[in-house]
Amino acid sequence: MPAMPPESAPPPADPEEVSWCRVPDLRLGLLEAQAELRERGIAAAILIAGEDRWGCSEVLDRLNEWLDPGRMDTVVQPPPTPEEAERPFLWRAWRDLPARGRIALQYGGWPDRLVLEAMRDRSSPAEFDRRLEAVRSMDRMLAADGMVIARLWIHAPLAEHRRRFEAARTDPQWRWRLDATDRAILDRYEQVVPLARRLVEATDAPHAPWRTVEAADPRIRDLEVGTFILERLRAALDGPPAAIAAEQPGGEPPPPPAGGRLAEVDHTAHLPREAYESRLPTLQARLARRMRQLADGGQSAVVVLEGPDAAGKGGVIRRIVPALPATMERVVRIGPPTDEERARPYLWRFWRALPRAGHLLIFDRSWYGRVLVERVEGLARPEAWRRAYEEINDFEQQLHEAGIVLLKFWLDIDRQEQQRRFEAREATGWKRYKITESDWRAREQWDAYRIAAEEMFARTDRRTARWHIVPADDKRHARIQVLETLVKALKRGVWRGRRGG
Repeated sequence: MPAMPPESAPPPADPEEVSWCRVPDLRLGLLEAQAELRERGIAAAILIAGEDRWGCSEVLDRLNEWLDPGRMDTVVQPPPTPEEAERPFLWRAWRDLPARGRIALQYGGWPDRLVLEAMRDRSSPAEFDRRLEAVRSMDRMLAADGMVIARLWIHAPLAEHRRRFEAARTDPQWRWRLDATDRAILDRYEQVVPLARRLVEATDAPHAPWRTVEAADPRIRDLEVGTFILERLRAALDGPPAAIAAEQPGGEPPPPPAGGRLAEVDHTAHLPREAYESRLPTLQARLARRMRQLADGGQSAVVVLEGPDAAGKGGVIRRIVPALPATMERVVRIGPPTDEERARPYLWRFWRALPRAGHLLIFDRSWYGRVLVERVEGLARPEAWRRAYEEINDFEQQLHEAGIVLLKFWLDIDRQEQQRRFEAREATGWKRYKITESDWRAREQWDAYRIAAEEMFARTDRRTARWHIVPADDKRHARIQVLETLVKALKRGVWRGRRGG
């Protein structure tokens, strides 16, 4: 028979109090991991979501207490504004990505929007599934870039939701915490929970895991949240990243035709000046009309211009821009990334530039720099530019699904014409600024750029994002062909918008 404890022995400790004693060590571990992330230049995205919206808010406050808020970006993402709703579904998620060395603590965002819009019948089951696939693709890109991802779904049982609304009738501290969205979640709880479960299961992966946390006891909830986050941070700091499937959806593209598409370009294509001057204003008028129709349908357009240096991209832009009011168009010229852009995944700067409805955005060079300049000049690791093809295809598919009309042009000139234009620029005072040492250096890599371009066409030419290769040795011919193709595409885009995609 075991001996009885002496009468002076203290009563058994409360298990909850014993657990809460772990907090100092947990906080220290979180702060040490946060400091090490900063030193090693690793970004972390921590997402808090759930049908227990008040519990999410409390968790957010607790993490701001336990972590160093000066080295963390806290982002509360309310329902999308009209401007945000006019862009692709994940536009805000990409816009709010943390820089390397920082933690982004996000509340709400795409999980809340997905569940609430489905709950209110504002999105179809097919749209729900498409958006889940877009999230999975984004997760693969971010994890492959080295970002740590941790996601928490804060769950409260139906009885707890009812208790809170009962308390709100008599207790002022609960009355101000609950709003119409909480009421809607309570009324449709049996619909919300399966949607949430489907979302979590569909987007849970080793490189982007979810942890569902019961919210009934705030202390136990906060400990579980902090412990999970520390586990994710330490796993990234102490070992190799979680494995990501090397094979992306879609399989290998078909091989390019013998000789490649650039071998088929007719560099003798020519347009007389009289025909050019007659057709240009007509096409500009049609462009303006089609853009107004596109705007009326709540759509936008993106034009990508690529091609060798001195191929005439600037001249094409100068014939498009005057056709539209300044409030409807914008030109983004892509050069070497800034420090801010280098600190984030390479598609970040393109996502955040996307236009709202009714706007035409022209990229003078684009996201294809990863598989052209960065590949040829050795500025990107081979695994990065090889991975970029499917990342680009996914990005462009999301633009298409958002109703954006995407046009991709490759303006092509032969090597002799480029030499002539380079020399003309050096000999003309007001054109001399256009020619740089990097242009001459890239010319020495002419063949390597042609090989890279052919692979780019083979891997990224899709039904919803075709490449239009335009002979540009004759500038007038190139400008008219681009405008004609753009006007026709906008007409199809208006028709597609009216049919609902």
